[in-house]
Amino acid sequence: MSKRRVAGQSAQRKYDELTKSWHRRNAKLFGILGTFCVLVAVCSVIAARTWSQTSYFMGFAAGLAFTFFILFWLSPPGWIENWQVGAWGEEATGKELAKLDSTQWSVIHDISTDHGNVDHIAVGPGGVFVLDSKRLGGRVSVDDGVVRVQRLDDEDLSYIHSGGSSIRRQAAMTSERIMSATRIRHWVKPVMVVWAEFPQRIVEGDCVIIHGDELIAWLESQPVQIAPANVPRFSAAVRVAWALDV
Repeated sequence: MSKRRVAGQSAQRKYDELTKSWHRRNAKLFGILGTFCVLVAVCSVIAARTWSQTSYFMGFAAGLAFTFFILFWLSPPGWIENWQVGAWGEEATGKELAKLDSTQWSVIHDISTDHGNVDHIAVGPGGVFVLDSKRLGGRVSVDDGVVRVQRLDDEDLSYIHSGGSSIRRQAAMTSERIMSATRIRHWVKPVMVVWAEFPQRIVEGDCVIIHGDELIAWLESQPVQIAPANVPRFSAAVRVAWALDV
């Protein structure tokens, strides 16, 4: 039986593991903050009962203390938060891919490799597509294949995104593995799915850059490369190529 693969599952698991580790490493600090919050709450209750006219302000103080604790508990360092953001991007793409006609398309999510993780592979009449989800904070633009992310609040923090090169490698690797495992020769198309402000919406090239909202219409509009009857065969080839349960 094939293992059910969920979009964003590996990134979410990594985020959860790193967050738990961060909580353990900072257990002493959380203990001190928790104790402080409990003391504030107890003092607030005592003060409110002693001076009833201060009950509103004491309740506000207790609520503020606990809110501070919860916010700190839920705010791991940015490098850990990036895993959560990545999971959200993959989940958004997974929801879009679920809209494809399941009688014509096969979709595989969250494939672990020796060189990172393949977010999604879609197989349908339009061919085989390796899709990498990116949830980016800023306005995205593409010029001559170069992906730039503009930070709207601080231009100095704008940067060039290098994701396209890794997606091309994943697509080439998938194509090579399909050929090696099944002798089926097929060019796999790399696609970066962007979840951000992206006025260009779709930029074609050796790696397609596309806004997530445009993904399904674009996939369904691709010229037929695989006869619908052969889609299950190609999907099985992908699973064999990546040593997944068929």
